[in-house]
Amino acid sequence: MIMNLNVPGPNAGSGSTECTMSLFRPLWAVLLLVSIPWAAQATPSTQADGPRRAIHILEYLAADYPGAVENGQIKSPSEYAEQREFATRLDGLLAKAGLQPGEPIAQALAVLQQSIAQRADPPVISAQTQALSQAVRARFKVSAAPEQIPDLNKGQQLFVQRCAGCHGPSGMGDGPDGEGLDPKPANFTNATRMAVLSPFALYNTITLGVDGTAMRGFADSLQPDERWNLAFYVGSLPYSTQQIEEGRILLEGQRRKWADWVDSLEALTTRSESEWVREPPQRLVLAYLRQHPEQIEQGTLPLLRARLLLDRSLEALKRGDRSQALALAVSAYLDGFEHVEPPLDVINHDLRIRIETGMLGFRAALDGGATVAQLQPMAAQLKEDLEAADRALGQETISPTAGLLSALFILLREGLEAVLVVGALATLLVRSGQRRALPWLHGGWVLALLLGGLTWWLTREAVAVSGAQREVIEGVAALLAMAILFYVSYWLITKTEVARWQKYLQGKIDSALSQGSLWTMTFIAFIAVYREILETVLFFQALWVQGEEALHQSILSGIALGVAILVGLVWGMSRLGLRIPIRSFFQISSGLLYALAIILSGQGIKSLQEAGWIDLTPVAFIRVDVLGIFPSLQTLGAQGAMILAAVAAWWVLRQRGARSQKPASQR
Repeated sequence: MIMNLNVPGPNAGSGSTECTMSLFRPLWAVLLLVSIPWAAQATPSTQADGPRRAIHILEYLAADYPGAVENGQIKSPSEYAEQREFATRLDGLLAKAGLQPGEPIAQALAVLQQSIAQRADPPVISAQTQALSQAVRARFKVSAAPEQIPDLNKGQQLFVQRCAGCHGPSGMGDGPDGEGLDPKPANFTNATRMAVLSPFALYNTITLGVDGTAMRGFADSLQPDERWNLAFYVGSLPYSTQQIEEGRILLEGQRRKWADWVDSLEALTTRSESEWVREPPQRLVLAYLRQHPEQIEQGTLPLLRARLLLDRSLEALKRGDRSQALALAVSAYLDGFEHVEPPLDVINHDLRIRIETGMLGFRAALDGGATVAQLQPMAAQLKEDLEAADRALGQETISPTAGLLSALFILLREGLEAVLVVGALATLLVRSGQRRALPWLHGGWVLALLLGGLTWWLTREAVAVSGAQREVIEGVAALLAMAILFYVSYWLITKTEVARWQKYLQGKIDSALSQGSLWTMTFIAFIAVYREILETVLFFQALWVQGEEALHQSILSGIALGVAILVGLVWGMSRLGLRIPIRSFFQISSGLLYALAIILSGQGIKSLQEAGWIDLTPVAFIRVDVLGIFPSLQTLGAQGAMILAAVAAWWVLRQRGARSQKPASQR
């Protein structure tokens, strides 16, 4: 593979029955509502190709302009002409993607083209192209971060297999297959040239290739994670082993300083050395992080990020900006501490609960008008607890046994509610003699798995979704599921009397399990499963990066065991449900679904509180996560309202039963 930062041209390629349709119309409506956030932010692949190629051109200009112009003079006429030509292509690429003439990006493009025409100094062009690259990524929502932490060992293996023939075993551009090629293969150890290239720039070149050269794109032959592995490995080649070790020493000695400097994997991916480095120590730390990107998302850096965001929250409040202070406090939890919750929960569960409760309390006090003086002791206690978590994560590792048990607990905790809902409804349909409705029920949870996978992919590849947005999705889904379960459980209560049930069976099954009720079955299964997927994946990802192959195998074993237990639970529910009397079955099913609705009400409110959408008023009460019981006025109030609604429903049904037993003359 030859990597020369020439760019491709703008025209290069980028890599049932009427009844059934009517039954799915409501489902399409729900899917449309669910997908609106993504549709509003993401662009179709044909449109997104233009911005990505535009970014590729901008990165090329930053890398090769110094070879065309020096001290206001043209060094290479052909290279300079190529620079001007590529700069003019940017207008067309971005216009096709929807850029309007009056937008700031269009104005900045005109400035860049004028600067090139006037033969501005290379540092000026580099600054302009880097600013434009960031603006284009933000404007067109171009995903610029890998789906998972890059593995440089796998990247090195790919380099040997795919790239060393041209670029040489050390990446110096001296491979035997590169002899006689024009242009020559790039030298990845050239520190000056590589300083303007981010891992994202290298990923684009690996993905898109370079027209007119032997460097082809690898979008069809390498998976995205393989291209990211390769890009990060290539990006590490300008740094020596000694520089990387010195960077490690600096990072471990002043983690607080460096956590503020590089605060996310996306920042490490999208920023070039020339954008970041202002002093020699920064280059050494960057060298280490390019070699070890896993340091960004695991261990101590997220905890340091949380402490820094708490400090910034207090600083914002001192300036009188309470809304910004609240936003920073939300980010301290969702974009900092939440990344290490799963492994910390394994090592020290009580500490994890204390930090989570403290962060929610800090936000509640901030939102309630607390002063800086009142909040400072709370922040100090939180930072002390975060430092304790830092020490716990640094001193202890997750054993394979703990990894297995953690994965098992995560899957059972997140999947139990969905399995109970789907299992109870499936048994209900069988007891009702309505097996024909089972495909609708199963279709709901299968569709949820598919859409959940697509949503997760979008959040990693196409659309940047913050922790707050993820919590909103989970909270809204939980409250939707709560409402539907309340309806279904009430419907079951009305059928607990044997006489009513027999009458129902005689004349109303077909109407009750009509298209609308079939849709209800599908919708319940869909919501019950979909709401759990994002958080489950997040927890598994956070657990996965805490160890190597032995831990990974134990996590997979825990997942397999959890799936087996959940499947066994469904089987057991179906066998038991078919044997107990019909009245008892309806009473048990109704109670189970209503209990789940109460649990979901607490969990949904808590998710929206974590996202900052609902106020949080702490109260002195117990906390039982698995039952959705959290010590806040809002969560307990929602569950109390559900319990009162259950009592009211029971009273109404009892009154109806009493009236139905009276002689007709007395009614």
